[in-house]
Amino acid sequence: MLINHQIEIIGDKGYQGINKIHKNSQIPFKKFPKKELTQAQKKSNKQLGKKRVIVENVIGKLKIFKILSSSASIRAIPVLLLKLRGS
Repeated sequence: MLINHQIEIIGDKGYQGINKIHKNSQIPFKKFPKKELTQAQKKSNKQLGKKRVIVENVIGKLKIFKILSSSASIRAIPVLLLKLRGS
């Protein structure tokens, strides 16, 4: 799988281990049993969530209008988001 390492990947907790294949990626800190997150980790998760919610909302809108009806459309999401961001 070819991954452009200049693109920042923001994932959810399901992407544990993404840092091994893509160094420019961020995922939220995961809480382990009987161990609380630090205030810094909570703050980081909140900031990451603010970024992710924008992307999730865009994907939701695209699904409503049936723009993302095929896997080819889904692969175009990173390009679309870069254009929305102005890059």
